[in-house]
Amino acid sequence: MVPFNSCPLNAAELMTESSVSVIFFMPIGNSLDPFIQMCEKGINVSAALFPGLKIARVYPYSDDYVHEYIKFAAMRGHEYIVGAGSYYADAFDKIADAFPDKHFIVIDAKSSKKNVKGIIFNNKEAGVLAGAVAGILTSNNKIGFIGGRETGIIFDFEKGFAEGIKKHNKKAELTVKYISKGNDGYTNQKAGFEIADAMYKNGADIIFAAAGASGLGSIEAARLNKKMIIGVDADQDELARGIVMTSIIKRLDTSIVNLLQSIATAKYDSKETVYNLANVGFALSNFTYSKNKIGKEKLDKIYDELFNLKRKYEYSERSKLSGPSDNKSYKPRRGKYKPGQVFRR
Repeated sequence: MVPFNSCPLNAAELMTESSVSVIFFMPIGNSLDPFIQMCEKGINVSAALFPGLKIARVYPYSDDYVHEYIKFAAMRGHEYIVGAGSYYADAFDKIADAFPDKHFIVIDAKSSKKNVKGIIFNNKEAGVLAGAVAGILTSNNKIGFIGGRETGIIFDFEKGFAEGIKKHNKKAELTVKYISKGNDGYTNQKAGFEIADAMYKNGADIIFAAAGASGLGSIEAARLNKKMIIGVDADQDELARGIVMTSIIKRLDTSIVNLLQSIATAKYDSKETVYNLANVGFALSNFTYSKNKIGKEKLDKIYDELFNLKRKYEYSERSKLSGPSDNKSYKPRRGKYKPGQVFRR
């Protein structure tokens, strides 16, 4: 279920007299990529909720001619042009001034252009949560991180992951490997498998792969080696039951529904939107197949850390790790955690 931040809509609010055209430039990759799956989920839900919108998708084969594709879409009359993936930020910045009457939106990145809206996910926070899980679950203090592409977003995941591990397990050793410097790092399942397999054979017992569809290869390596792994972007627990311990779900679906609702109700603005742990930009999957293996004591530690991080990041618009730990007046509103519970502000 998509945890909408929106309120129920009145029919009068929807723009039914004239169709508004929105075109999505999807991530370069394939349908197995969990990032793409979450985007598709948001688009499909929105298409049902907002029939007044004309929604189209473009799946580029490569990033070689992305600028030309986007120019063509703008010239064809699409009012709203959405790029799902940080690499669209550069393309939008280069052509936005030539189309001042068009609205560009980039998901998972920001822009300084007035007509380019940034929808930002604080990936460092997600990394911290994944690191806490890994630091708590490792039994031999050897942990791996696999990045798909050498880029800022994945560096944020890595940095947060290292900090989360250190907080809960100062003895743990972290091994880091990247697949590529280009977008092909998100589609190379063979490399994802080989890197993870080598990490497991060198002693790692849990890995976090922020690598798109390449991470599917890492999950297969975890299954064959009977080791642990943490899923990313979508709920990947079903892919290897009891092997994928949990998934760090990136609520791309929610961000797209909220964006398209603002367009459908004529409430769109180009201000930057930030999603984080505090406003349910990220969530843990339910531990459906791993809770018995993990045990109650460690599960409680993970849930406690999730609540602590949520509380910490609630204090800033752009969440940072330096939260209000010294604020004595703050009283957390915590009840008993239920698996699958959605945390709301």
